[in-house]
Amino acid sequence: MKKLGYILFVGVIATICILSVAVMPWQTEKAVGNEQLASFPELRKEDGSFNTGILNEFSDYFADHFGLRHEMITLNDQLTGTVLKTLDSSSVLLGKDDWLFYKSTLADYTGAEPFTARQSYAAAHVLGLMQEYCEENGIGFCFTIAPNKNSLYGGQMPARYTAASVRNA
Repeated sequence: MKKLGYILFVGVIATICILSVAVMPWQTEKAVGNEQLASFPELRKEDGSFNTGILNEFSDYFADHFGLRHEMITLNDQLTGTVLKTLDSSSVLLGKDDWLFYKSTLADYTGAEPFTARQSYAAAHVLGLMQEYCEENGIGFCFTIAPNKNSLYGGQMPARYTAASVRNA
């Protein structure tokens, strides 16, 4: 029974690999978002010499154009989000009820990197200079801090992250 499971697993993986290559000639791949798809490599450079980087260029081309690419990426994101409750992203964090948060805001949310006394002084000094300039020129000065999404919707953050009682703001 265990051997049958291995055979089925290998068969599914092989089918996915073969299918993605088999549909390539009939599939037109379009860029999604701001990505730049690699073009098919040329055997010769513009000056007529042999293109020594053709294998690397073909590797980039294949990675961008293999069949069912977007469908597989979407399926992977759905499976990792549903089963593992995480994302394959270095910049985004998956919260409760499928909310997304930027990881770059975590240090401030958790209070992991509070401003030093020098940083606080520098920020206050710069704001004071800005206010002074505005007042000298008859301009009203108002300063506000835009909150991070996780500060507003902390209830949607994963339970492993707790909000700091004192933040840089």
